[in-house]
Amino acid sequence: MTLNKELNNNLIASAQNALDWMKNTMMFKPDGSYGIWERVRINMNQIVYWVRSDCCGEAAISFLYHSKIESDSQSRTIANNLMKTLLSQQTLRGAFIFYQYFSPDITAMDKNPNGGAGFWPNDNGKLLGLMCKYANEFPKLPIAQSAKDACRFFQATQNAEGWWNLNETDYPGTCFVAWPIFGLSYAYQLLGDEAIKNTALRALDYMDTLLLPSGRMKTSYEINKVENWRPVSSEAAEALLAYCTAQKCLGVDKSSQINQLIGFLERLTDESGAIHNCDETCMNASEQNNADLTDLVYTAGYALHAWIAAWETTARIECLTHARKLASFLASIQCANENPLWDGAWRGSYDIAKKAWDGRADQANELDEGGMYSVYTGWCSATITTGLLKTSQL
Repeated sequence: MTLNKELNNNLIASAQNALDWMKNTMMFKPDGSYGIWERVRINMNQIVYWVRSDCCGEAAISFLYHSKIESDSQSRTIANNLMKTLLSQQTLRGAFIFYQYFSPDITAMDKNPNGGAGFWPNDNGKLLGLMCKYANEFPKLPIAQSAKDACRFFQATQNAEGWWNLNETDYPGTCFVAWPIFGLSYAYQLLGDEAIKNTALRALDYMDTLLLPSGRMKTSYEINKVENWRPVSSEAAEALLAYCTAQKCLGVDKSSQINQLIGFLERLTDESGAIHNCDETCMNASEQNNADLTDLVYTAGYALHAWIAAWETTARIECLTHARKLASFLASIQCANENPLWDGAWRGSYDIAKKAWDGRADQANELDEGGMYSVYTGWCSATITTGLLKTSQL
């Protein structure tokens, strides 16, 4: 079963619009040699000049996919340059920094000069997975060695329970475990080191304890009152992707967990393909509890990849159907004729009932990391773009 030609072309056109926005608005140099900035804050009318490691990695894969589908040498060059920037942000510890501040105004100073030093387990796990999954596409870059160093970091900092304590803060929540599982699983596939597999399996054993009888994951907000602004849908989608990846790369049977999470996400899925933040069964599991909203920063893009991974893992046709409908929905709400600063991208949250951008992500979160006024490169636009391109080829 293949996509009809009109929908296929629509998804590719939407992806092209997003890539143009990233290239022409969110890069100091449009060849990607200085990386990519984090986001636009619409209500402040400003670009956040953080060159984030995870944004560089996710955008690199978007341009890589485009170069393969459209035989575009320019996109290939941008992908390679973004990956080089990412590798330059790896520390001697093996982890990648949170961000580097890079403003076009060389006299400007970062108002949060110590913020870039944070080694987030979710960001680093995501990067490790993307690097290892697509390592063969960058044969001239030292990705295998970089992956070994990143794995060494995860191995050295994992605690006995299977999760990570970094920056003197506990991160036992689902999102901070699912992404390292994703990364370590692909690292094992690339490097074949049993010690890497054992680290991933310890994390998997712990994540199993967070899967509730209802089929959803216990949220970071429920566990230790962090990520208040992250909707329930997000950690379920990320966990589904992690379980599918682990089953594929580690050779473990996670079919029960995969099917439970598919069932939960299906209960949140609208006829349009959009995924509601929550439903009446989990309103108290997050402070982001407006069930009319669908989250694009923490859920939609990763859910699209999770649906594709679930289709590939289970061969359940409904997962492919969900991926196609979600991709079509996302293409249909892409920003256009709003403002040249963000046309071609996606805002952070959308009201399914009103059919309009709405909602904030400012619950105990002064950075407002999501919501209708945040327009991200990584996490949102790049992740969605790669998902659209992947879906167009199914």
